[in-house]
Amino acid sequence: LINNAQVTPMSQRAFDRRTVIDVASSTLDRGGKLLHPHVATWEAAGNCLNPVYREMVGGDRPKAFTVNAQGRTRPFTRLELFVRCRKCKTCLAKRAAMWRLRAMAEYRASERTWFGTLTYRPEVQYQAKLHAAHRLGTYWQNASEADFFRLHDSALHEHVKRYFKRLRKNSGKNIRYLLVTEAHKSGDPHHHLLVHSTANLTWRNVTDPWVEHDIGHCKFVLADDKSAIYVCKYLTKSILSRIRSSNDYGNNQLVNSEETGPIKRPRL
Repeated sequence: LINNAQVTPMSQRAFDRRTVIDVASSTLDRGGKLLHPHVATWEAAGNCLNPVYREMVGGDRPKAFTVNAQGRTRPFTRLELFVRCRKCKTCLAKRAAMWRLRAMAEYRASERTWFGTLTYRPEVQYQAKLHAAHRLGTYWQNASEADFFRLHDSALHEHVKRYFKRLRKNSGKNIRYLLVTEAHKSGDPHHHLLVHSTANLTWRNVTDPWVEHDIGHCKFVLADDKSAIYVCKYLTKSILSRIRSSNDYGNNQLVNSEETGPIKRPRL
């Protein structure tokens, strides 16, 4: 497996020895193997096409090592990990399936769910591009697509945070949400989201905090059980797609799924 893994200079990180031992002990309970009294390995990449190799190195303190008779530096304790790349098609599909399961759980536990799309005016997009270019220290045409999109989306997300603050304040409701950001054909970010709340959360409640502040356009319709599939499918289209959600989104509902009915887990 290590022959197919992506090994980089950042693959090795030093930790406190006790931390590495605790993590290694946990991995052994989950299918890890002990290669040596001081070395354990865990293949956690699943069906990932491009697994990434990582090492957790521990000593009495970070970066504490011993030297053997041949003069080679060796760590006290090492945990070898093969983890998902989170970029290949199988990783993207698994991520989408996981969030789809959570979204379905939240939908079933909520009295009303709105499905919406948020877009920005060209002037707002341009200001966010200038902010991203300033942080990069160069014009956006010279930056990588992934780096620029990440900073572009980060600048626009300030509008999203203020939208949810206004939504909670104006409606007086407990709001939970799932928001997926994807790139338009032009490369500019826009958002697809699910907003979960009580039965009296109205269309005006969810649209006014966006439209009235002249940020851009929005479209909301009442969601059905297919909306979770529709939103999460964007996670499989590109590695640029980003996801944000309320704390513990879907987790509590999955634990208490007996109250909301059985949830069929998607096949990966």
